[in-house]
Amino acid sequence: MPKIKQEPVKSLSVEEQKRIEALEKEYDKVLDLLFDCPDDRKALERIGWIEKKILDIKGEKPLDVNDDFRK
Repeated sequence: MPKIKQEPVKSLSVEEQKRIEALEKEYDKVLDLLFDCPDDRKALERIGWIEKKILDIKGEKPLDVNDDFRK
């Protein structure tokens, strides 16, 4: 079985945890708006921005899409 390199988990400060919680609440609100109007470009962009901010705070990187999924 091949070994998989695991990145160390970043421990979050209290401020970072609060910021993530606030972003997740905003994410839920924007997601609710998208259910009513799924083609709202500003809401879609905001969702992407929120997701990126959460990843940045956590110190994670977005997953790369491999070629199998692009076909």
